Amino acid sequence: MNESPSRNGCTMCDGTGYKDYAGFGMDPCDHIRAGRNPASPQEAALTNVIHPAPVEFAPDQLQADPILRFFHYGHLPEKLQGASKPFCDLAGHIVTTLPRNPERTVALRKLLEAKDAAVRANVQ
Repeated sequence: MNESPSRNGCTMCDGTGYKDYAGFGMDPCDHIRAGRNPASPQEAALTNVIHPAPVEFAPDQLQADPILRFFHYGHLPEKLQGASKPFCDLAGHIVTTLPRNPERTVALRKLLEAKDAAVRANVQ
């Protein structure tokens, strides 16, 4: 597997080199194909098409926390937007009120998991 040129911007491990599952921080992070850092320019372009940047976040916020891209909801049907928008709003609250550290990264990752589950719960 390819190595990422830099792990400083990795939102999976927050630059530590270890993924934090259940607070143990024991699993090495590969920085690639984790839905955060594209492995190639082609993969980055595809990510931009599939997950356009939410207008709720400034470019510098998206640069600092690429996971925010996955909180977009404008492409969803109205019913699903209602389920997804509160999670986007809370993600914005998290990045504006909490210091950037591994625990904030975990909070965003788990919030994204909850958002995905809430949207799926509304799909019939």
